Amino acid sequence: MTRQLDSIASDRFRNLMSTFPSGVAVVTTAGRCGTPYGMTVSSLCSLSLEPALLLVSLRRGSETLAEVEYAGVFAVNLLHQDGREAAIVFSSPVPSRFAVVGWDTTPIWSLPALPEHAHTTMECAVDNVVGAGDHTLVIGKVVGATAWRPDAAPLLYGLRRYEAWPE
Repeated sequence: MTRQLDSIASDRFRNLMSTFPSGVAVVTTAGRCGTPYGMTVSSLCSLSLEPALLLVSLRRGSETLAEVEYAGVFAVNLLHQDGREAAIVFSSPVPSRFAVVGWDTTPIWSLPALPEHAHTTMECAVDNVVGAGDHTLVIGKVVGATAWRPDAAPLLYGLRRYEAWPE
């Protein structure tokens, strides 16, 4: 027998999850007119080794999600300890995020990459998309990766603040 229960309040859930730190990334894609799109995410995880799959959770209604679904490809920029500026800009309502943060393009699909802020950028093909509450889970097949600063410590997010991996 399944029981129908309401979920806990969103504010309480947000507070609880803030105590579980995670890495920080910026998901990017090239839009329909070649315009770059991107947003900060901390809901990202590896899903499979064979094939290499990752899962990223993108907010429903975001322009970035719409363009990822349209293009069928996206990049995941894993931010390093000096990537705080990119994390803040790409989580803000600033409309011209790519005018504020320097960027380049990836080698396979020429997607927006953040080499000054990311230790690694992975290029992914959309494998599956699943709606989940107010977010959409995008499963990506990782087809390439560029290491910009492989020895840099990752940027973390928890307790509503960004911090570098401790030494």
